[in-house]
Amino acid sequence: FNPRLKIPQNFSLVRTEKGYSENYSIKDADDQTLFTVSASDNQNTGLLETSRVCFLFSVFFLFIYLIFIIKYFRNTTWWQTGIVILFISAIRFASIYFKFPLAIYSSQNFSPEHYATSFLLNSLGDLLINSLLLTLFILILYQVWRYTRVTVKARSVKPWLSVTVVIMLIITNLYVALSHYLIARLVLDSNISFDWGNIFELDSYSMIGFLVISFLLLGIYLLSDDAIRLIRKTEFKKRKILLLYAISIVLFLFTWYALQNTQVFKEYSLAPFVLTHTMLWFIFLTRKVTLHRMSFTRTLSVLLICALFTSYILNKYIEIKERDTRSSFANSLSHEQDLIAEFLFVDELQKVKVDKFVSAYFDSYNKKLQNPATVESAVSKRLLQLYFTGHWNTYDLVIHSYDKVDQEIRSPGNKQVKFTEFTAMVSDSVPLASDQNFYFINNKALRLSYLGFITINNGDSTKAGTIVIEFKSKYFKSSPGFPDLLLTKNIPRDPLNTKYSYAKYENNAIQFRTGEYPYLFSSDQYELKHGLKQNQQLFKNENKYSHLYYKPLNSSLIIVSKPLANIFDLITPFSYLFTYFCILFFIAYFIVIVIRSRFKVDLNLKNRIQISIMAIVVLSIAVLGGGTVYYIFKSYSDNQNVRVAEQVSNLSQIVEAEIREKNASVEDNAASIQNALAGLVNVNETDFNFFDRSGKLLFSTQPNIFEKNILSGLMNARAYNELEYRSGSRFMQFEKAGSLQFMSAYEPIKGLNEKVIGYINHPYFAREDELKREISTFLVALINIYVLLFSIAVLVTFFVANRITEPLRLIQRKLGLIRLGRKNELITWNKDDEIGLLVNEYNRMVQELAVSADMLAKSERETAWREMAKQVAHEIKNPLTPMKLSLQHLQRAYHDKRDDMDETIQKISRTIIEQIDTLSNIANEFSNFAQMPRAQNMTLDLNEILKNTVQLYDEAEGVDIKYDSNELEIITVNADKDHMNRVFSNLIKNAIQAIPDERSGVITVEANLNGNNRYRIKIKDNGMGIPDDKKDSIFRPNFTTKTGGTGLGLAMSKNIIEGSGGKIWFETEVNKGTTFFVELPKIS
Repeated sequence: FNPRLKIPQNFSLVRTEKGYSENYSIKDADDQTLFTVSASDNQNTGLLETSRVCFLFSVFFLFIYLIFIIKYFRNTTWWQTGIVILFISAIRFASIYFKFPLAIYSSQNFSPEHYATSFLLNSLGDLLINSLLLTLFILILYQVWRYTRVTVKARSVKPWLSVTVVIMLIITNLYVALSHYLIARLVLDSNISFDWGNIFELDSYSMIGFLVISFLLLGIYLLSDDAIRLIRKTEFKKRKILLLYAISIVLFLFTWYALQNTQVFKEYSLAPFVLTHTMLWFIFLTRKVTLHRMSFTRTLSVLLICALFTSYILNKYIEIKERDTRSSFANSLSHEQDLIAEFLFVDELQKVKVDKFVSAYFDSYNKKLQNPATVESAVSKRLLQLYFTGHWNTYDLVIHSYDKVDQEIRSPGNKQVKFTEFTAMVSDSVPLASDQNFYFINNKALRLSYLGFITINNGDSTKAGTIVIEFKSKYFKSSPGFPDLLLTKNIPRDPLNTKYSYAKYENNAIQFRTGEYPYLFSSDQYELKHGLKQNQQLFKNENKYSHLYYKPLNSSLIIVSKPLANIFDLITPFSYLFTYFCILFFIAYFIVIVIRSRFKVDLNLKNRIQISIMAIVVLSIAVLGGGTVYYIFKSYSDNQNVRVAEQVSNLSQIVEAEIREKNASVEDNAASIQNALAGLVNVNETDFNFFDRSGKLLFSTQPNIFEKNILSGLMNARAYNELEYRSGSRFMQFEKAGSLQFMSAYEPIKGLNEKVIGYINHPYFAREDELKREISTFLVALINIYVLLFSIAVLVTFFVANRITEPLRLIQRKLGLIRLGRKNELITWNKDDEIGLLVNEYNRMVQELAVSADMLAKSERETAWREMAKQVAHEIKNPLTPMKLSLQHLQRAYHDKRDDMDETIQKISRTIIEQIDTLSNIANEFSNFAQMPRAQNMTLDLNEILKNTVQLYDEAEGVDIKYDSNELEIITVNADKDHMNRVFSNLIKNAIQAIPDERSGVITVEANLNGNNRYRIKIKDNGMGIPDDKKDSIFRPNFTTKTGGTGLGLAMSKNIIEGSGGKIWFETEVNKGTTFFVELPKIS
């Protein structure tokens, strides 16, 4: 269809309406239907490719969506999780068994044509869904395990934890072996390309395969991280961890040895084992520092290990698959068959049978009207010029003609070959499936031979004669430009389109060789060097080539060679995979972050710098790469145009010379033109068509294209209009036949009178693979460079962003350490830049702050002493009042001369002494409070202090104290260690004292890291709570809710926490309990 009509590719012209989903009748002025445009129900290749890409993205985004669903498994029990997994597995098994939903299983993605390994993995779609579900199951268990508390206090629990650790490590190793097996079978049991060295072979199936690999690798990481998370939770000592790790390795190696002959472990090797344990140790060493979120460095490192793991497996099994292919190719060379020739002979047979010219010659010979020499020459010339051209030029053809009684028709002097000799030759042969009259002859001389029989009938269907054609290959080479669009799925492409070089030897002498490798003329040296035996195949690496030596017979030798992969070829898959995994991870990470933040992404300066640099690099590479690719295609297109123009010019000169030499019209001299053009084809391997002045086809080197109605027998309308009506001297354009696009050139042919008598057309459709090969080599090298640049840019981005933000982080740390009442450090910065200005302002602020702090401290001291004086006066008044009353009572008793004077004095003395003791205690308490030492702040681990304090009070009767660090192994704060011990000891002691005797006490101490990078410690009890009227006074000095004490504990704790840059508060509910919160800034 004309492109301007924009008719979809699945529409076609039909004579009448068919049972298609869409039919459009085209009618003339008289409302008569001329033809119908119908939409075929079969999707075209483009739509199928689009559907596969949509399927790929659908699975990927489904996985992202399920990640958000998985968070609801955090609070489920293990048996609930197991039931869910078993239920989903049962549904999946039923789906595989009954092939439902049918709409999905009827698609190409679920066809075993591209991949099949077993019942459960019967298609690429099955493999993708199974790997997705397997990864989701691991992710569910990962979530459940992450929020499962592990208690290690009881001694009876520790053995079970040890066993669990060993089992987790073994399961991780077994899953790696399973993933290795699945990736290996994905390469070996499919016709999908995973070779990054040839990007034109990668398609949507390849992308589905790489997505499967990504899911498997994610499962490996999750299991590895789960095992390390468990090890960290157990708090085992390093020696015990190493022991458990060694036990798991020994048990796994024993399992490997016991199952070495099974499918999973047959190909498993040391390299993936080492890479797995490299990842385990890397996670173990980094999880201590980066506990909750993946850092940029850790992410890149994990992706790097995954790329190494995958590239190793792909390189290994692509090499194994290539060797199998090469072995099959060598076998086929020993008894080679030409499927293209077998395919074409059927068509030629039918055309020769109905050729009236050929049957007329046989009929006239049978009637004694023609001599043998004339018939033999005419028939041979007719077949060679009209039928057996193009691909048949790779054969030496010998044509024998026999009459109706099978007597040979031959010229005098020619060697006689009896018809019975040919029938005896094929008597033990099986005719080819394509036709009962075409036989493959295995002559054991490694020369490809066929024998064809064509029966010629008269008009009354009686036998007029037989033509026997011997086909003997000149050498194994494909026909000049045989177009791919004529090849069906059953006809493989020419093996010469691969990168193989090969040679055939017979009786120590080379029969032929092809390719770039310089083979020796004799096979003696090869056989002596390698000791080759009959039917033996031997692979050897020599002279930078990998050689396959094959002896099908004692007298024969076949060598098939390919260049060895260099270091660049080995790095190529790794660089591509690393880039692919980076892109896939960051896309998924970005989607998750955006959705979780409800499309309000808050990035810090470091992330913004990294994203900006990466965006610039990617955009630059995309623009530069796109421009380079465009330039390559344009350069090749220009060179192609020049080449096509030269070839069509040469063709026109030869045709014009032949026409002028014969001084005849095109119609009268058609045979001579055909001879001249056929000779050019044999020499230059050039495809062309010749049209007469009216645009009708007269000759073609590829007549099958026109006979099968792939192309019309008429000249292209635009070309005809340009040359016929606009008198153009040459016209070139891109044309399309089926799915093949090609360059086509036209030139007019002139006779003796300089009048145009026809048009020569040179279609360049035979060189599609040539274009791919020429461009692919360059593009792969170019893309490798860009991928390498991208990988370097990722690393450079990390270091540059760190370098830029390091001064800011330094200032941030210094600002975080600023405390009133102590000497704060100045920052030394020797560069006079924007950071230097910021540092100068910081230093000035610190100096001013020191002066202000001194003044404030002086003011606070005066205020504090005044407040203290008031408190002291208040506390002293309390015991002085009863002392005064007692002394007054003693005076009255003395005046009254009471009889119980001695007893009264003794009683009053005891009261005064008790009040004096009270005054002494008050004096000591205030003295301790006033003399509390200056805080000696340092970076300390609050986790250890909390554990020790809980352990100190854990033996208290009637109280159960629990501590949960929420996997925070180190709680780094800047504070005084003794003061922190005093604060948390006081808080826990208060919590114990707040619980009534009749109640079983439960105290929970919990540590968390909140979103603003501050640690929050929560101490919760189930005591009596604090009444509403006392909440406001709880941190006031000398206030207490207990019958004894001075009420200074909480006030002192408040001063300590706030002096360390934190805060303390509480939440309470009467008769249910109180929760105290302590928040301190995290120190990196």
